[in-house]
This record gives sequence, C-alpha cells and structure tokens, in this order.
Amino acid sequence: MTAAKQVLGWFEYGLGGLILLVGLIIVSLEILGRGFLGFSLLWSEELSRYLLIWTAYMGAAAATRDGSHIRVEFLLHYLPRRWSHRLEIFDTVLCLLLTLTLVYAGYLLVEDSRFLGLSPTDSDLSIPIWVFQLIVPLGFALMSLRLAITLVQQVSGQGPKAGRPDSASPVGRES
Repeated sequence: MTAAKQVLGWFEYGLGGLILLVGLIIVSLEILGRGFLGFSLLWSEELSRYLLIWTAYMGAAAATRDGSHIRVEFLLHYLPRRWSHRLEIFDTVLCLLLTLTLVYAGYLLVEDSRFLGLSPTDSDLSIPIWVFQLIVPLGFALMSLRLAITLVQQVSGQGPKAGRPDSASPVGRES
C-alpha cells in the first residue's frame, strides 16, 4: 500500500508542479511580450484560465490526500470512539461513491465533447475542449484513489483515529 501511495504522490506532485510551471511560463511570456517587446500572445489568457482550473482540481485531490477537505467534525468529538470510527468509515464510503459518480459523469462529458468535436467558443486556441475537460474525470479519479486508500486503512484499523486533529497526514510524510 505504501508503494502505491508513493507512486500516486509522485504523480500528483509532478502533474501539479508541471501545470503550475507551464502557467507561470505562459503568464511571464505574456507580461514580457506585452510590456517590453510590444506583442501579445492571444491565447495566453485563455490557456492560463484552463491551467488555473486544472490547478484547482489538483488542489482538491491534495486536500483529499491530506484529509483536509471541508467536513463537519462536531459530532465526531462527542461520540464514543467506536461510533466515531464507524461514522468516519461511512463518511469515506459516501465520499468515495460521490467521487466515483463524478468520474463517470466527467468521462461522459469528455466523451460527448470529443464525439461532437466541440472547441472553445471565441477561442484563439486550436485545442479541442475535451482536452481541457479531462481534468474532471482525472481529478475525481485521483480523489477516488485516495479515498479508497483511506477506506482500506480505516477498515483495517491502520488509519488515523476518527475526529482527532491528527487525521490529516502532513504533506510528504504519508504513512
């Protein structure tokens, strides 16, 4: 399980870092070109916007990895440990079902856009829209993988204790 988590972590960090690097380069070129060289890259704003959306999905996957997504923990602190652990498992199962449903819905979105040959309207990019929409099933698939790993840990008793502040593993030190 640890090896799979490490490979998944490297993939998430690598893809997230690459997206940020490409976005930074594009915005920097646009600033230099517009401010100092007298030209503008017509497609830079649009591509930067799509990369920002990809970054948001990668951030949601990272929040799932670290257990820092938004949730209500009030009840967990007042339940006996046994019940709070069961509630944590139930919560993880529900989140996993939701993200798997969104993986499928994202797949349908991408497949429909690809089949119909859709492209961004008023676009200076010659890239089909489905390429940018790939982040929807990919992002939710990453979240689903992380939730599945968490569920296995919770069921086996190896995961963090329910409702406790240590429930999020620090970035880079996954157990």
